[in-house]
Amino acid sequence: MFRSTFSTMRVGSLRAAACAAAVLCTLVGGARAENHALIMWVGEYADARQNLPGIDKDAALARGIARSMGVADNNIVEVKNRDLTLEGMKLAVGQLVGRVQSGDRVFIYYSGHGGQVDAAGGKCSEGMVAHDGSLYFDQQLQDDLDRLAGKAAQVIFMNDSCFSGGAATKDAGSSSGEVAKSYTGTIKSAGGADGYACGDAVNKMTRSFAERASRQELQVLYIAASSDRELSYASSKGSTATVAWAQCLENAQTDTNRDGFLSGEELRQCAQTRINGVSRKQQTVTLIGNIQLPVGFNTASVTTTPVQPERTLAALRAASDPTMNMVLNLSQTQLSISRRDRLDFSISTPQAGYLYLLHIGSDGKTFDVLFPNDMDTNNYVSAGVHRFPRPKWAVEATGPEGVGYVMAYMSPTPKNFRDGMDKIGPFASVSATRSAASKLAAVAVGSGQSGGGRFGTSDVIPVRETR
Repeated sequence: MFRSTFSTMRVGSLRAAACAAAVLCTLVGGARAENHALIMWVGEYADARQNLPGIDKDAALARGIARSMGVADNNIVEVKNRDLTLEGMKLAVGQLVGRVQSGDRVFIYYSGHGGQVDAAGGKCSEGMVAHDGSLYFDQQLQDDLDRLAGKAAQVIFMNDSCFSGGAATKDAGSSSGEVAKSYTGTIKSAGGADGYACGDAVNKMTRSFAERASRQELQVLYIAASSDRELSYASSKGSTATVAWAQCLENAQTDTNRDGFLSGEELRQCAQTRINGVSRKQQTVTLIGNIQLPVGFNTASVTTTPVQPERTLAALRAASDPTMNMVLNLSQTQLSISRRDRLDFSISTPQAGYLYLLHIGSDGKTFDVLFPNDMDTNNYVSAGVHRFPRPKWAVEATGPEGVGYVMAYMSPTPKNFRDGMDKIGPFASVSATRSAASKLAAVAVGSGQSGGGRFGTSDVIPVRETR
């Protein structure tokens, strides 16, 4: 842990600094980033033989998932059944792309059939089946996700459908009322198949996403209800994968590493366990992209259960924008308590924004905000290298012996990390519980009233305090 030391500063200088901060806030305020959701579903097709049970229940669960991700009701757009023709799907996705601004966060959900058609050049094209039996092709969807990722801070797409044909559809029936979500009716051909016939039980769309994700550093997570050689299933109670996703996001135990986040990988693990417990069909939830992106927070679970706070900072690091990477340099990473060594560091920022220094105490029991603090509230900085502490404050090593951690965080908009924390001198601190970790995560990533927004971080740096 650290304690503060103080140096004096003339009143005139403080007044000038406050004025400068006010001018900067006026210049950079701008619009607050938003969270958006697009929920698309088809349970009733123009060809009634292709109707699926329980898709309306999926839609209700998807709305709950969107809210858990911090999307306000007025930012949830739902397009369903006869409105979700091919043109309706294109319009909905196009409007979402137009609506999203830089730094926004996006959640897209689809429940319905997937399908395949023969395509030109001896290829098979796949996609989501619209109400009229047309395909929204995988290539178009990938391009749309790329356009969104170019603007948004984060894009999460949950796709509860499948594209397998041929041998896979032979296993489509079920005595438990499960219905395979693979379209068996006639789909408009892409034309010119050159003798190639679809029907292999392979979701090539999922493979294409994997190939593209490996080539890009996008903050995109694609969550598929089944692997590339499996079917997905619907029932009157809701689709197997969607029900599992929703249940897991409501359960604090999904946060297995106790960092306050529910990551894509933690969601996959939990959902797979639930699917295996309720269905005898092989259905493997598949993730493509950044599997550590947060898909939820444990803010609903008020608990004093201790967490491993360094994992919370590591999760923030994994979710940060790689284009806003910062470099945190400490003059020394081992501090003597008996000598009262002072923490001295510099932060290199790639752009202007609001800067924060997050800290974990050497006892591993607290989350702290060292900067901004009551002695130094002006945390808007320009691009460049910045030395800390500034002249009017400092921090000294006071123990106990152990390893603490520090990480720099930057956002284009202010973040209220100190809300609800206790004052320790000019700094803010709170016990490292699951509730505190969830709240810190929600503020950092932009859930609920915190809005969205890109953010950057430095590496998480250990600081050892010794006698």
